[in-house]
Amino acid sequence: MTKSETNPQEFSIKNIFSSFKYWPRILKLLWNCNHKYLIVIMLLSILIGIMPVVNINAMRNLINVVQKGGNNYRSVLNAFIFLISASLLANLLSLAKNYFENLFQTIMTYDIKVDILDKAKKLSLADFENPNIYDKLQRAQNEAGYRPFSVFTSILAIISSVLTLVTSAGVIFMWKWWAAVLLIIVPSFSTISLLKQGQKEFLLQWKRAPKHRKSWYLEFLLTRDASVKEVKLYNLGNHLVEKYKKFYKGFYREDKAMTKRRFSLTLVFDMINEIAVNGVRGLVIYSTYIGKLFIGDLYAFLSTTKLVQSNSQLVLNTMFRMYQNNLYIKQLFEFLDLPVDENNKASSNGLALDTIKDIEFKNVSFKYPSKDIYVLKNLDFKISAGEKIAIVGENGSGKTTIIKLMCKLYDNFEGDILINGISIKNYDENSLRNKMSIVLQDFVKYQLTVRENIAFGDLKYIEDNEKIIDSAKRSGINDFVMNLPDSIDSQLGVWFEKGTQLSGGQWQKIALSRAFIRKSDIYVLDEPSSALDPLSEKDIFDKFFELCKDKIGIFTSHRFSTVRFADKILVFKKGNLIECGTHDDLMANKDYYSKLYSIQATPFKDNNDRNKEYECV
Repeated sequence: MTKSETNPQEFSIKNIFSSFKYWPRILKLLWNCNHKYLIVIMLLSILIGIMPVVNINAMRNLINVVQKGGNNYRSVLNAFIFLISASLLANLLSLAKNYFENLFQTIMTYDIKVDILDKAKKLSLADFENPNIYDKLQRAQNEAGYRPFSVFTSILAIISSVLTLVTSAGVIFMWKWWAAVLLIIVPSFSTISLLKQGQKEFLLQWKRAPKHRKSWYLEFLLTRDASVKEVKLYNLGNHLVEKYKKFYKGFYREDKAMTKRRFSLTLVFDMINEIAVNGVRGLVIYSTYIGKLFIGDLYAFLSTTKLVQSNSQLVLNTMFRMYQNNLYIKQLFEFLDLPVDENNKASSNGLALDTIKDIEFKNVSFKYPSKDIYVLKNLDFKISAGEKIAIVGENGSGKTTIIKLMCKLYDNFEGDILINGISIKNYDENSLRNKMSIVLQDFVKYQLTVRENIAFGDLKYIEDNEKIIDSAKRSGINDFVMNLPDSIDSQLGVWFEKGTQLSGGQWQKIALSRAFIRKSDIYVLDEPSSALDPLSEKDIFDKFFELCKDKIGIFTSHRFSTVRFADKILVFKKGNLIECGTHDDLMANKDYYSKLYSIQATPFKDNNDRNKEYECV
């Protein structure tokens, strides 16, 4: 990771201009959102920028016509009608601009969020286990809703303000050129200080991303059904709320200091600007008093003086905001530009897989990204179609990791994994995964309908009621589903209206249905019976063994009641494959497996024996 990626650049004029390097991409993004709306909004902004001076000149003309007097009523009426028309047109232009801007913002926000989700979809599992990438994702998501649109509105504001500034300064320039220059230059004194302040504010927010994620997690724990049960059981509410308060008290102290600094800078420079503006206004009043200017000129010069001062300041302040927004936009594009693992990219265009006949691990070792400890070490084993394999071992021995490698969730392993004699790295990952049905230990409880929960196993069946019901029957959840208010179209979970909460075992059967709906060459159950009663467990494994006939069946388990029926048992300890064979063979060896099995088979022992059990299991 480069220095610029790990820490924002220090403030400098060079970095101000370099922060605008993303403008071409921003403009391309704006154009792709809806180029018709974009063109209309730009044209309206140009017209709105001209209208203040048009209105001032309309009022100036009316006042001067009235002041001249005489019987020229038609001139007065025409001047008055022109003033009303200009005012009405300005209001209509503003209304139209607001209308199209609101529509454009909705489209733009949606498109950017989709871009973020599309990028997240392409990242590897290792990326999601990287806290730095999570921080980038957090920053991108936090700003997606309004930062890009804020850049767009800033561009529009500059267009309008520059046009207003030029036209109003032109009015004063024709009278006193130096007064126009003075009114433009004075506000620029505040620019550098405000830009530095903006850099400090951005840096503060940049450093907060990890803390913001932690505070979000505290909110999650206190407001989600998955965690609130334990929070209440252990009376953690006050503790978690206090931790949350601690974060935001710190945020408040930092924000207060920044706000105070910004207030002081703004106050000083506003005073300087007011002195310059009122000095020019005094000169205008004096010139009118001594008869060098008409009353209409007095009105026009007083109004344009304020316009020049306010719009020159507005342009500079908008540039400041754009610089600040550019820093945030940089975070968005840094996330969108995160490299996708070259192995993953290559595998997405790899060999198509027709049928999986066998899988072989050849001297495979693996450690998780950013970790130094190997989870798996020098694995050698082969599984062929028609075999039912059980993987057993203590927690953390690498059972689930083996499944992740088989699914190509990680590519950074040593050695090789062969499918039908060809390296797994050469296969298209989607083609490979379409041949696998897997229920992970930490399966997802989708807060969606039964139909979606099951059909997510194979989306082509999402409208196939018969297939969905058949899969529910295979997992033993069908009777429960059919008694729900809307059968397979019933909402599950409690996050949304009319939802039905399920027990842990019921959720697990739904996850099994999701795996059973797919026609696969490999069926993998990772701790499938952890939430099931013994009868349900037996029923599930009977159906699993039937489903896996002539297929590869793999399951991990801590329960040895079903492990003994596997064709082959792989025994792991601390990432090493230490035993392999049938149940009878392993029991005859009287080694580690035999010890684990005996512990579960004879649960009632004295205290010393129980302590040994806990060490093993």
